[in-house]
Amino acid sequence: SGTTPPGTRRLLTAYARCQPTRGGEFRGVWCHSAYGVSGMTWDRAIRHLKQSGFNAVVPNMLWGGVADYQSKLLPVRSDVATRGDQIALCTAAGRKYGVEVHVWKVNFNLQGAPKEFVDRMRAEGRLQATDRGEEEAWLCPSHPANFALERDSMLEVARNYDVDGIHFDYIRYPDQSKCYCDGCRVRFEESTGITVLNWPKEVTRGGKHFAAYQEFRRRCITRLVKAVSEEAHRLKPTLKVSAAVFSDWPNCREHVGQDWGHWVKQGYLDFVCPMDYTAHDEGFRARVQVQRDEVAGRIPLYPGVGAAAPGLPLNQVIDQIQIARAEGADGFIIFDYNDTVAHEYVPALGQATTRGTTYIPHNAPKVQWTIRQGDRPVAKAIPAGQPVQVEARVAGRVSEVVVSTASLDGKVVRGIGRARGGAVTIKGGVRLPAGLYRLIARGQTTPAGGKPQPFVARGPFLRVEK
Repeated sequence: SGTTPPGTRRLLTAYARCQPTRGGEFRGVWCHSAYGVSGMTWDRAIRHLKQSGFNAVVPNMLWGGVADYQSKLLPVRSDVATRGDQIALCTAAGRKYGVEVHVWKVNFNLQGAPKEFVDRMRAEGRLQATDRGEEEAWLCPSHPANFALERDSMLEVARNYDVDGIHFDYIRYPDQSKCYCDGCRVRFEESTGITVLNWPKEVTRGGKHFAAYQEFRRRCITRLVKAVSEEAHRLKPTLKVSAAVFSDWPNCREHVGQDWGHWVKQGYLDFVCPMDYTAHDEGFRARVQVQRDEVAGRIPLYPGVGAAAPGLPLNQVIDQIQIARAEGADGFIIFDYNDTVAHEYVPALGQATTRGTTYIPHNAPKVQWTIRQGDRPVAKAIPAGQPVQVEARVAGRVSEVVVSTASLDGKVVRGIGRARGGAVTIKGGVRLPAGLYRLIARGQTTPAGGKPQPFVARGPFLRVEK
């Protein structure tokens, strides 16, 4: 930037140019403004990403009470009348340049909603309340009408626009002190058969029904994720459902009711983006390690790098991307595609870190992995040097597949087998020294009506101990 001394700028430029790139990863940005980068059209903003090797944008197009497109369910922001339907403009540019568009919704939060809408929600008893009875301008997740509005507004996007995916955010409670509205009491008692005599004391920390109420809160959030995922995949089987989630797994299960590890295990998400915003690189590494172990290769993991929050210098954004790669993540996503990130960080990353076009892991053919030692499934850890049998069943139309074990950063350690043509099954054995490895299938696939393209499908991790 203009305040950076010339010598420092030269060092940053040199540092950016000497970084390794990596194939087969998600390279995304969250864009908090539905109208994109200030001074850029969506066409220019997405072309700019493409030129620097990025392959996805996640734009914030709707909230709990306002939309920046022609919604029939949510109030439409007045700017749409003069600046146009932002989802239509963004997806047109995405298709033009081959950059995926995953539309981001801020769930429940009524920031930016018209006063008339908030007043109506209040009158209908649909707002959250704290454990002290104070109003919170978020929609209550347990209210049936709020559930329907949240679900249907996300599905409206999936139905009406050529998007690659839909993306949950704020898919949680604001904090531990919410929601304790009168409606939550009724719905908790009805769903559990528990009668609460002293509300909310008996369901807050230290109360005899605290654990049951925490589970109730988690269920209220999870049922929305499940409902949207199932219907979106029914409408468009190739559409991806994803979420921005809290980084502090598993603590977020309790304090905000966000049970995202469960969503991964149940197959509700096609990829997950923990918001690992920190200025401490080793803290970032530790978070990614916990998340990697929880996701366990079931779906791609794309950690969020906080370029704009907390605010990181370019070299630290680069370092955290490389940490995510080294710890076995399948890609990364940067917050936020603002002026600084667009004009300074994205071009610098494109010089080396994100240089070149690559393929996105969540579009790879599905692989069913089986790992055994003799006639037993593999336990959490494998003794070093012991034989392990691996079977990979690859779905879809593939022309060639090579299966191997790799280090976390993707370097091949041992080959397992290869095959050609159609849906294939590859079997092989491997012995590994102590370390943490990952099973990977690489090859060529031909989507229906499309051209052959390379893919990488990263699978489970293998922990080998001495």
